[in-house]
Amino acid sequence: MTNVGTSLGALLAGWTVQVGTVTAYRLPVLGNAVAFAASAAILLFLPPVAPPPAVRWARREQRASDARAPRPESAAV
Repeated sequence: MTNVGTSLGALLAGWTVQVGTVTAYRLPVLGNAVAFAASAAILLFLPPVAPPPAVRWARREQRASDARAPRPESAAV
C-alpha cells in the first residue's frame, strides 16, 4: 500500500510541475487538508476502547537485588 501511495503522490507532483499554474500547486495542498480532515473525522467516530489491564512489573532495583541474592546451598554447583 505504501508503494501505491508513493506512486500516486509522485504522479500528482509531476502533473503539478507540468501544468505549472497557481491552481495546480494549490490542489495538492487542498487535497492533503481534505485527507487530514477525513482522517480526523474517522478517528472521532471510532468507538472508545478500554485500555488493557495493567501488568505489575518488579522495580529495576528489586530485580537487581534479587539477582545478587545468595543462592540456597542446594542450588550451589
